[in-house]
Amino acid sequence: MREFHALCDVLITTEEDVEKVFGHQGANNEAVARKLTEEFPVKTWQLRCRQSTRVAQQLTAIAYTSGQVLKTRSYEVEIVDRLGAATPLRRD
Repeated sequence: MREFHALCDVLITTEEDVEKVFGHQGANNEAVARKLTEEFPVKTWQLRCRQSTRVAQQLTAIAYTSGQVLKTRSYEVEIVDRLGAATPLRRD
């Protein structure tokens, strides 16, 4: 995998894969992205972050580029079908 990073400008991954593939953990996702940038010559890391319960997920994404952290707002979705379908939770 390390040989490919020299050819990569943007790497999109998940929290789980960062731990399993790269062996990195940190106090928070921003700290993990900084570690990855120091170790691998990738210009931008994008991490999809997910917190799950049995019936809902909270999804967020962060990007780390040029020493700057960019973060989306969090989206809470209800799990309808574990095989891929989710719908936004209603906020009436």
